[in-house]
Amino acid sequence: MMSTMKKSRFHQSVFNSAYGITKDYQIAEDIVQETFIKLIENPPDIRDEHLLQKWLNVTASNLSVDYLRKMKRQEINMELFFNQCSFLFSTWHSKVERELENKLFVELLSEALDILPREWSQIVLLKYYYEMSIEEISTLLSVKKNTVKTRLLRAKQKLSRHLSKNDDIIERLTTFTEKTR
Repeated sequence: MMSTMKKSRFHQSVFNSAYGITKDYQIAEDIVQETFIKLIENPPDIRDEHLLQKWLNVTASNLSVDYLRKMKRQEINMELFFNQCSFLFSTWHSKVERELENKLFVELLSEALDILPREWSQIVLLKYYYEMSIEEISTLLSVKKNTVKTRLLRAKQKLSRHLSKNDDIIERLTTFTEKTR
């Protein structure tokens, strides 16, 4: 049985993942409940506490993103969506002088991940945002390591093709790079 302290730590971590994306206390609490319901209804075969916490955080993040996509379909203001994504990635770079870079990165990443199939974007987030190894991703998603590698490679290739076709994205990156020198 999990101790109360572990439950509390897991709850806080899952809440932070959900709140960081939704920026809404009530919705974040709902997502925390949904996350733990998923854990109870279909528990992953994970014995390592660290991997379990990552699984819970990824599940909460996915549920939060799904919620935002649902709201987006209901004509949510795009600026609010990017502000919510910006909060998620703001923890990635803690330095204030990198804030402009974060906003551009979030905008470009959001645009780019939207073109990928969910299985691919999920692996990209796990690899580059959560900094998980191929083996950890394979265990977490219950797929072979080669499948993870293949999906990651295909995602990179598709993103590369997308970026090369969209001159406006490359122009924004170039302009940003020149301004920050």
